[in-house]
Amino acid sequence: LGAVMGFVDYQLRGHDRIGFTYGLVWGRQLRGTLHLFAGYDFVLTTTGDVEPDGTREEIHGSGHRLTAGLRYAVLTTMLGRPDDVSGIRLRPHVDVALGGAGLLLREDVLGRATQLHGIAGVRLGLEVVRAATLGESDAPPRTRGAVDIHFRIDAIAADRQVGWQFAVGVEWAK
Repeated sequence: LGAVMGFVDYQLRGHDRIGFTYGLVWGRQLRGTLHLFAGYDFVLTTTGDVEPDGTREEIHGSGHRLTAGLRYAVLTTMLGRPDDVSGIRLRPHVDVALGGAGLLLREDVLGRATQLHGIAGVRLGLEVVRAATLGESDAPPRTRGAVDIHFRIDAIAADRQVGWQFAVGVEWAK
């Protein structure tokens, strides 16, 4: 389970939208470094299309987005010795993710709007692991008592348009 907040730039019914997201994410290891993820984001839309005078529309809207997909670690390593006196090891990693999302939004310009979109992204993370939880394996896919801090960059594709999302998050394992 974890918390994520980010910035999103997307197209909705042919209109440019910029907003902030605040959400929760849940993940489950499927096999090796392959994970299933699901998330909920509360979306606040703050600005819209560029006006002829160069300023942006002031849009006020909010909504909800559900996401789901698969995440795979393409690069990972373990830093620190298992017998280190601190009892803490670090695992930097790079993950790629593919998934989909559904957005339900209400704003003052477009009214109610829904959108399905695909997501492809890269996740750069640093997992802080208590060495006592590692067991015999030097690099387990997921451990107990771990905290994962990450930065995520996603491309969001819908209606032949591409938007971007940048987010930071933290996840913890029991």
